Amino acid sequence: MTDVYAHRGSRGTHPENTLPAFHAAVQSACEGIELDVHLSSDGQLLVIHDEKVDRTTNGQGLVRDFSLKEIKKLDAGSWFDDSYTFKGVKIPTLQEVLEALKDWGFKGKLNIEIKTDKIVYPGIERKLVDLVHSDAWPFQIIYSSFNPKSLKRLRLLDANAQLGYLASDINFLTKMFLRYYHKDAWHISYRMMKEFSKWKKNYPFARPYLEAAKCRVWTINDPKKMRAVYSFGADAIITDYPERALALRSEIISEKKDLILEMTSKGNQEIKLKKDEGDV
Repeated sequence: MTDVYAHRGSRGTHPENTLPAFHAAVQSACEGIELDVHLSSDGQLLVIHDEKVDRTTNGQGLVRDFSLKEIKKLDAGSWFDDSYTFKGVKIPTLQEVLEALKDWGFKGKLNIEIKTDKIVYPGIERKLVDLVHSDAWPFQIIYSSFNPKSLKRLRLLDANAQLGYLASDINFLTKMFLRYYHKDAWHISYRMMKEFSKWKKNYPFARPYLEAAKCRVWTINDPKKMRAVYSFGADAIITDYPERALALRSEIISEKKDLILEMTSKGNQEIKLKKDEGDV
């Protein structure tokens, strides 16, 4: 069964990468949650997607130039909704998210994307591993990044770390990961998923490599594309609308059950007909 991961929490219905978005994701009963991590100027792990705070807060500037105290003064909710529903929502630290997920009883998988593909954050991998190892969290941790160097550092710091390489296209980094890290997970775009389908069909030698790793596909919100991802048999679908994806998955499962029942019924009728005709 393909798992459903809430992208930046329930991003489609709540301000992304905030505690309300993660709480909504937990309430949806999805199997996974994805979030993004940067470092503040004073070395705190902050949960936000962009390198700048401009798009999702009332502030301006690079995340790395803000201290934790300064970042906590920003409003990270009002941009999403004109009403007062999310007014005053703050950018959370990763510590706050981990503790909240534990309090809410989340027992799925937490995908932490390390945002080191554009800005270098020296020591971020060590801080992540130390925080993750600081408690017995009741959920699994998966690290992902577009930067294979970050994944390599994580593997050196924690031999048992679950890694996922983020890729949107086939390039030299993709091929390097395919060769050296193929037993870990691929976190790929919908376009790349279709390329993988072609590879499996046209290049038998590549099939063992592709099938050795889990494949999680992002960011899928359209029902038609969701059906394609489910049909592909991905390990997970990463979506802004976890409730939508879960409902569609249930619908597909129901359709398959109905089809099996129909085929079984038709088969039984054919057997009965043959008996009546004396053919069996």
